[in-house]
Amino acid sequence: MKYKLISKILLFSFIFQSISIQSQNFNDIKKPVIFLPEIVSTGEFHEFGCSFSPDGKEFYFSRTENDSGFIYKTILSGGQWSVPVRCAFSNNRFCSEPHISYDGNKLYFSEFVIPDDSLQEPKVFISVVRKQNGEWEDKE
Repeated sequence: MKYKLISKILLFSFIFQSISIQSQNFNDIKKPVIFLPEIVSTGEFHEFGCSFSPDGKEFYFSRTENDSGFIYKTILSGGQWSVPVRCAFSNNRFCSEPHISYDGNKLYFSEFVIPDDSLQEPKVFISVVRKQNGEWEDKE
């Protein structure tokens, strides 16, 4: 008896929710906008794979340049985002897809190793760097 009542309540909830969703005006949905045009979204490069620091004041993203991939950082200060700078740990590697840990002390990213032998497949690793004294150290 108890399970029948719970099943009826769940079914009623589902039907009511379906009706209310169908009655929404989908014309009110806003169109997507380009994030930080001319700072991050330049149109000159391919920018993708991003992550905000836990406090929302640092933004990390991937950028491909001349068949290489790097991780960049921009900082929010005084309501303005800085010009992005390439993270030093990604200078000699093909890096992408940065993800910051919940405490902001580790940054995980994909690292592609392209072999000298063109017959071998590239290898992909998940790498990590730690933040020490406000700066990212070289990868582990």
